[in-house]
Amino acid sequence: MLQFKTGGNAYISINSSTSQASTQSSFDLPPPWTAEFYVWMVDAEEEILSLHKSSLKLMEVVAVHTRENAQWQAKSDNCKKKLKELKRKRKRKTNDKTQGTHLSGEELANAAKELAEDFNNAENGLLETRKEIALAQGWIEINILEAKRILDADMADEEAKQALLSAIVDQTARFLNERMLLVQLLPEADRSQLSGLEAWARQLRPGRPTKEDKAERQRKAAEQNNRLKKRSEFQSQLEALDPDDPESQRLQRRYECEIAKVDAKLSSVSESKPTQLLERCGRHIIASSAKNVISLVAGSKGEISFYRPSGTKAAREVNFQVRLERNRWNHVVFSAGARELSLFLNGELKTIRSGVFDLPMSRVGTKEKTESFQGLIQEIRYWNESRSIQQIQQSAASILHVAKCKTLVGYWTFEEGMGDLVDDMSLKLPISSCFDTNWVLYDTPEVRKHFGVPPTPSLRDQTCCLVNQKLKLLAQRARDRELDLVPCRQLCEQVVAYRDLERHHRVECVHRLVVCKEVGCEATYRSSNEAEHMRTKCERHLLRDELVRRHHEKRQLVECVLNCPERVQRRFMTRHCHQECVNRLVKCPWEDCGDTVLATMLTRHLERECRSETKETREKMVDNGRRRLREKEEMDTRG
Repeated sequence: MLQFKTGGNAYISINSSTSQASTQSSFDLPPPWTAEFYVWMVDAEEEILSLHKSSLKLMEVVAVHTRENAQWQAKSDNCKKKLKELKRKRKRKTNDKTQGTHLSGEELANAAKELAEDFNNAENGLLETRKEIALAQGWIEINILEAKRILDADMADEEAKQALLSAIVDQTARFLNERMLLVQLLPEADRSQLSGLEAWARQLRPGRPTKEDKAERQRKAAEQNNRLKKRSEFQSQLEALDPDDPESQRLQRRYECEIAKVDAKLSSVSESKPTQLLERCGRHIIASSAKNVISLVAGSKGEISFYRPSGTKAAREVNFQVRLERNRWNHVVFSAGARELSLFLNGELKTIRSGVFDLPMSRVGTKEKTESFQGLIQEIRYWNESRSIQQIQQSAASILHVAKCKTLVGYWTFEEGMGDLVDDMSLKLPISSCFDTNWVLYDTPEVRKHFGVPPTPSLRDQTCCLVNQKLKLLAQRARDRELDLVPCRQLCEQVVAYRDLERHHRVECVHRLVVCKEVGCEATYRSSNEAEHMRTKCERHLLRDELVRRHHEKRQLVECVLNCPERVQRRFMTRHCHQECVNRLVKCPWEDCGDTVLATMLTRHLERECRSETKETREKMVDNGRRRLREKEEMDTRG
C-alpha cells in the first residue's frame, strides 16, 4: 500500500497517452463512470499535530511580514512627507530668500521622480506584505478550526485527548526554542495562546451571527460565487489562447486585466480574504484535475464533497453529507450516471446527487500544498461504466481479472513496494509518478496488527483459489498471534509473547502454583508466597530451622555465668563451670577440713585457713624430717 505523508503535499501524477494529453479536458472522464478508493485516513492525533505545527510556521510568517509592512508604511509616509515639501518649494518665489534656497524645475523633476520610484516600491511592498499576512492568517484560521473539529469529532477518549493537548504544549515549546525571531516579534500574550488549541480556536471562531449578518453573508457568498465563475471563465480563456495567434498578446493583456478587476471586486466582498482561499476545494483531496476535484474532508463538518468548475451553471460544491471514520479501512465508491452521482461507503448506498459529473483523472491527490489526501491507499479502480451496488459488493473484496473486466480503465494495486513509479494493472495508463509518498508493506506483525486484514487480496494471489487465500491469511494471522504481546492471565503484571505464555505460566510467573521442595511436606502454594509458606506453614522446614537454630545456639560464645573473664561456647558451659572456671566452688582437699572455697582462693585457704588436723600433723612431720636432715648434714660437716 502507498502512504501519502502527513502534511497534504503527496500526490500521484497519472500519465496518459499522447492522444489523450492533447487537451486538458481529456483528463476528465465523462459519465458514465465509477471510481473506487480503498483508503485509511491518517490518525487524528498525527493530523492535529501537523495542522498545529503548520499554524505555528504561519504565525512566524505573519509576524515577519507585519514588521516588514510597518517598515514599508514608514517609507511610504516619509515619501509623502518629502513630496509635500517639494510642492511647497515649487511654489516659492525666486527672490524669496527667507524661505531658503529655491530649486529649479529640473531639480524638482528629478527629486519628484526619485520620490515616485521610492513611493511605488513602498506601495508595492505594502501590497505584497498585506497579501502575505491575509493569506497566512486565512490558513491559520482554516488549520486551527479544522484541528479543533477533528479533536471534537474523532477523539472521544479523554485520556488520549489530554495526552494530545500536552503534546501540543511540548511542540509549541520546542518550536519557540528553535525560532527565536518569533519570540522577539510576538507579544507574550499572543505566544501564550499558541500552546492552547481550544483557546486559539475560540479566538478565531466568529460569534453567533444575527439575522441581518446571515442575510449579508448569504448576499456576499452569492456575489463571491458569481465573481469566481467570471474569474474561472477568464482563466479558461487565457489558458486556451494559441501562442501562434497574432491577437494572443492583446487578448492575454485583456484577460489579465479582467482577472485583476474580478480579484479586486472579490476582495471587496470577501473581507479581504485571498482568492486562493475562496477557491480552495477542501482537504484530503483524493482525485483532482484542472476542473474537477473530489475531496474526502470538506466544509465545517468534514464531509465528502465534489467540486466542479466555477463557470458552470450548477453548484460549484456538491456536499454528500457523509463523513469517513478513522482507524479503519474505508471503501469509498463514486458511481456517476448520465444525470446523477451516487456515493457508496463500505458497500452501502449513502447519498445520491443530481447533475453531470466528470471524473478527474489528472492526479490522485492534488498539487495544492497541504490539501492532498493524508493516509494510506490500498487500491484504486476506475471504470467507464456506472456500476450497481450488487456489482460493487460482489467485487469489493476480490481480485479483478483484467482480461474479463472490459470497462476497467484504471487499476492500481500499489504492490510495487519500492521506487517512485506505480503501474496501472489495466494497462491503459502504464506508468504514474509518485511525489512525497512512502511504501508500507504488510511484512511485519506491527503493520498487520495496526491495519488488520487488507481490504483486498494481493494481486499475486490471483491464481490461488479462495480457500487457499483464506488458509494463507489464517496461517499468517496465527504466526502474528504467536508474536503478540499479551498480559499474564495470572495477573503478575508481566507482558510476554503469546508463544511464550504457557512457559511463563508454568515456569516463570511469580503467581504460578509450585510444590514445596521439603521432603514429606507435599503442600502447594503460589511462588510469590514461598517465603510465607516456609516461615509459617511448612512443618518440615520449621523443624529443620529449629534444629539449625539450636545447633548454632550451642556453638554461640557467651559469658560465663560465674562471671569469670572467659567466653565459652554454650555447649561447654557446664563443663567449664564444673571443671575450668576460676570462680567455681571447690572443696578443700583435706577431708577433715570440710570448707568450700572459690577455686582462685584454694591456695590461700590451704596456706592460711585450712583447719585440717591431718594436714597440720603432716606439715609437722615434714618439718621434723627436714630438721633432722639438716642436723645430720651439720654433723657430717663437722666430722
